[in-house]
Amino acid sequence: MTVFRIGVPLLVFFFGCSAPSGPVGPTDSQPQAAKPAPTAGMPKLADADVETVSGRIGTILDAGHYTYVRLDDDSDSRWVVAMGATGLSVGDDVAFSVLGQRRDFHSSRLDRDFSELIFGRLQT
Repeated sequence: MTVFRIGVPLLVFFFGCSAPSGPVGPTDSQPQAAKPAPTAGMPKLADADVETVSGRIGTILDAGHYTYVRLDDDSDSRWVVAMGATGLSVGDDVAFSVLGQRRDFHSSRLDRDFSELIFGRLQT
């Protein structure tokens, strides 16, 4: 009886899990359809819908792939961090699209705290 109890489930497992008999993936006669872009069907934001911050660069701190920029304007200053923001100089007038914002942010790369930090993308 013990052989029957173990043998039958093993046979079912091996023969029940065999590979399919026909082709699984696309073949030469079956062209593969193009996959839609991940953003397909999502509404595009108009330029007016995107919040921006702008000002004159007062300070630049490079931190690897990130660039921290202090923007100064007539009333105050604020810090913006962006990836790939290269070729900037102190005194340049720039604008960033706002992607997000954090309060009490600690940059481990700079070992510095920011009371408010805007995550942005440099507008060209």
